[in-house]
Order: sequence, then structure tokens, then C-alpha cells
Amino acid sequence: MVAVTTENESLTLNMTARANPADITYSWYRGVEKLVLGSSRFRQDAGVLTVTSGLRRAEAGVYTCEASNAEGSTTHDINIDVHCKRTFFSYARFADMHI
Repeated sequence: MVAVTTENESLTLNMTARANPADITYSWYRGVEKLVLGSSRFRQDAGVLTVTSGLRRAEAGVYTCEASNAEGSTTHDINIDVHCKRTFFSYARFADMHI
């Protein structure tokens, strides 16, 4: 699965697992690093991950949702592609003039 967002825009990922027993715990990872949820940037409500202040280009990559209960766990990967807005640079050309 691929999710596309624009740099500095918020993003919501919604993952739902069905299991028996239904007491499911969700964890989110970027690569092998577990995300610090409940921070000012990453919020979680069950399988819903919200990035409130927007992703940066450097944060693009594979994110993994892990759903687990007493019987075991399963994971699902999401490749997040962060597009950046166009940036224009202006510069002045200077010419050497000899008078």
C-alpha cells in the first residue's frame, strides 16, 4: 500500500484488524523504530495514526502497523511518499564591467 502526502500537510492512516479475542493493541513503526505516540506530532486512536503537524521529506518511507492480541500479532506495511512543494530560487547575475 502507498500513501501520498505533501510536505507539511497532516496525514491520517486508518488500519483496522479483526481478531478473537477482540482486545487488540496497535503499535506503529517507521522502519524498525517505534513511533512515540501521544506526542505533539503523532497521535493514535486504536488503529488510526494521525500526523498532526505534517510529514517532512526526510520522514518518507515504510511505516508499519502492528496489531496484536493474546493469540499473536500481524503487521501491515505502508509506503509513505512525501511530495514537496515547488521552491523557486532567484539570483542576480553580475557582470564585470570595466570602464
